[in-house]
Amino acid sequence: MPQIASRTYLEKLVFLYKEFSEAGIPGFRDEYDLLVKTANFYDITKKRLKNELSGMNHYVKAHFLSRHGIDSDLYAEAMENNISYLDHVLASYGDDYRNHLRRGGLVRPAENPG
Repeated sequence: MPQIASRTYLEKLVFLYKEFSEAGIPGFRDEYDLLVKTANFYDITKKRLKNELSGMNHYVKAHFLSRHGIDSDLYAEAMENNISYLDHVLASYGDDYRNHLRRGGLVRPAENPG
């Protein structure tokens, strides 16, 4: 959960594709394809947290309340924000997605994504 909630998660997906490609892991044509498929991965992750992991996300909310006095699941909020932003970038900018993944200075827009 913290990984998907990270403020630089979307930018790190570019590097994840490179790792998959170098390791010969199939399933993605290019980094754009990985980004498109990320929303489905997130949906699967949410279902697993709720069903297979006995709703452990409720414990996360309790953690934030106990530790920080915040009655919210900050991880879930950040994950939703990341996926919503990714959906927006892909729908609005298509192949120009790199110019909109700028957090942490991790992704260089002029770089050839292939």
